[in-house]
Amino acid sequence: MPGFAVLVPERLWRHSIFPPPNNDHIMQLIDLLSPERVIACDAKISNKRKLLARAASLVATGLDGVAERSVFDGFFERERLGSTALGGGVAIPHCRIDSANVASAACLKLLEPIRFEAPDDQGVDLVFALAVPGNFTDQHLKLLSNIATVLSEPSAVEMLRSAKDSAQLYAALTETWCQFGGVKA
Repeated sequence: MPGFAVLVPERLWRHSIFPPPNNDHIMQLIDLLSPERVIACDAKISNKRKLLARAASLVATGLDGVAERSVFDGFFERERLGSTALGGGVAIPHCRIDSANVASAACLKLLEPIRFEAPDDQGVDLVFALAVPGNFTDQHLKLLSNIATVLSEPSAVEMLRSAKDSAQLYAALTETWCQFGGVKA
């Protein structure tokens, strides 16, 4: 499957590790994560509302100038339209934030599954949260499609679930996206 892309905003490449954009350089989904936004075995989460709050807290750290509450409200409103659980214990809470200039993602692996109104009624223990700028309509859909495709691979989900801590989960995410998501290592 070919990779998908999010163009790197100028404010990121001008003063950071990202190279200037050109026709060949695009940001991959794994680039939206940072080790600080990948949390394994979070025992403090016991319900969907707490999960959305924790995910919003993590995602907001990657969105310069966007309040955590705005991200939570975006996730909550999206969930009111219908559950973002895919089944198989996986969910992708996501939203668009008009005031955001970049996309941000977080991954949480829960100690115990929680109820999430999944289509298979299975509890969710693997969560990939995503917030994108309001104008990222096409990019948002491509990101969601890629995440869903990777997380529909049983061996990818097994690799992520086998992580014992956050560092292992981040390494597993990197490996999983290289193997199943079209990212070149």
